[in-house]
Amino acid sequence: TCNVEMYPEAKPKAENKSIAPKTTKESIDREYLEYNEPKTVFPAEACDDLGGEFCQPDYQKGVY
Repeated sequence: TCNVEMYPEAKPKAENKSIAPKTTKESIDREYLEYNEPKTVFPAEACDDLGGEFCQPDYQKGVY
């Protein structure tokens, strides 16, 4: 059997629907990085960063 205390469903109070939602449009300048450059990966982090064959026991043998 399940020993649980049950309570009635709680419903949020009704809000004033006549107020329009506040929306603003801000111009946000964002810089996007391009990941097309070679990256140095340490052998101990290769499984986490690259996955796949770098998580195989043969590759991880000399890492730890």
